[in-house]
Amino acid sequence: MGMVVDTARSTAEGLTALRHGSHDIILSDIDRDGDPRAGITMLSELEDADVDLPVVVHAQNFNPELGVNSRIFPGTNNPVEVVHYVIVLMERIRFAAPEV
Repeated sequence: MGMVVDTARSTAEGLTALRHGSHDIILSDIDRDGDPRAGITMLSELEDADVDLPVVVHAQNFNPELGVNSRIFPGTNNPVEVVHYVIVLMERIRFAAPEV
């Protein structure tokens, strides 16, 4: 599909990658490195770093009934849905009208 994927294993690695390249979306897990809220904490760090990209969240125990941060485009525990959301976002980005 012509997509290039950068992999980061932590929020710090991800922020470094975002500063040194061009990215369209962020795909993240919520629970990593033993911190069940690492992905949620990351959202605040993205705001602090002025990173304004859509965030797709995949988490084994994702439960939208517990509330969803407004920075999360979709969140799911279904890997098939993750693929769908990424494709939808990339189509929106590719076909978006140029900003004036």
